[in-house]
Amino acid sequence: IARSALFTVGAPLTTDKSTYAEGEAVIASFSGLPGNALDWVAVVLDGAGLNETVQFAYTGGAASGTHDFSGLPSGTYRIRAFPNDTFDLVGESATFTVTNTSQLSTDAASYSAAQTVNVTWACLPGNNLDWIAIAPEASSFDTVTQFVYTNGAVGGSHGFTGLPAGTYQARAFKNDTTGLLAQTASFTV
Repeated sequence: IARSALFTVGAPLTTDKSTYAEGEAVIASFSGLPGNALDWVAVVLDGAGLNETVQFAYTGGAASGTHDFSGLPSGTYRIRAFPNDTFDLVGESATFTVTNTSQLSTDAASYSAAQTVNVTWACLPGNNLDWIAIAPEASSFDTVTQFVYTNGAVGGSHGFTGLPAGTYQARAFKNDTTGLLAQTASFTV
């Protein structure tokens, strides 16, 4: 005839927001844990099995508290809690998402051979080895004409000089990998 609103049995787990930018810290709050030294909380991909974690942290015996998880790539996640170094689930949060909001642009659509190509970036994850590359248009991600590391700067700019004639794109990559964060429209030299 009627039913109640949903309720949770187990340890309450929450995050401070429901959406995060890549590289932003996810603050997970937990309470109601048994208080064992090896109780732990984990970040998992939504739909993951009980023994599949992305990151985890022991609570150090705290029955309640917070933990910051950083460096999560784009995806949909949950926080889970487990007692005493086991995979016996005692609580799970609502889903939260991490999205790539990286931005990359050049200051012009065409340059003379003597001009500097100024590339500006914003909202990168902030890893020391995030990098900006100039590459021929439509080339593979491991093809690079010139590059520079961001040294952890989430925003900034760099001037590239001495590019040979051609059509290029500027690309931003994550933490010394070819994991593309953003790329510009094509420009010519």
